[in-house]
Amino acid sequence: MYGKVTMRDVFVYLLSGLAFLIALISADYNWCLSNRYLFASIFKGNTAVITFAILTVLYFAGHIIHSLDTVLYGVAKVVWKRKKSSKGMYFFYFIIAGHRVSGNINLRNKRSEFIEQTYNELELLSKSKHSEYFYIMNDLFKGLTLIALLFVGYTLKDFRIVACFIYLSLLLLFWYRARYYANSFIDTVESTRAALDRIGLQNIKDK
Repeated sequence: MYGKVTMRDVFVYLLSGLAFLIALISADYNWCLSNRYLFASIFKGNTAVITFAILTVLYFAGHIIHSLDTVLYGVAKVVWKRKKSSKGMYFFYFIIAGHRVSGNINLRNKRSEFIEQTYNELELLSKSKHSEYFYIMNDLFKGLTLIALLFVGYTLKDFRIVACFIYLSLLLLFWYRARYYANSFIDTVESTRAALDRIGLQNIKDK
């Protein structure tokens, strides 16, 4: 259990916080460059303490980013329950939730309870390694998608068209990759369960 928490901490929250910092530096590169000596003086003689503090801040920044992502999905769920018969609202849900595991379960008309139960069973059987990887990577790219979206708005506010185009391109790439991992998670859970069922049935026949 603790190993899994550590994987999520590093590959989801910490990397999301680091990605946000990199995006912030690239968006305000001139300001960071003009204050480079100030940053160097802060690090001087306090490298270990400052590094630990930065990692802590990045970790919690990752949590904040994914909390915002959860709030955004909450809005999409309300829309899905009330207006899923509307083509416009279906498209809205596809954009907001089409890169999420739960969103793809709905879009593919699958039962979320069945997928969750099956995944839990695979965990108990220690057969969830591949599906767990896809789930963690989906979480990471959901965070990157939201970060790109935030900086699309940030650069658009100042009419920095080139930077806005770059972040928009990253947004589309991250969204697509998150969607790939979401579908891969669902498919892997189902295929692993089916394979185990076939093996179990074959063992019964052999007996």
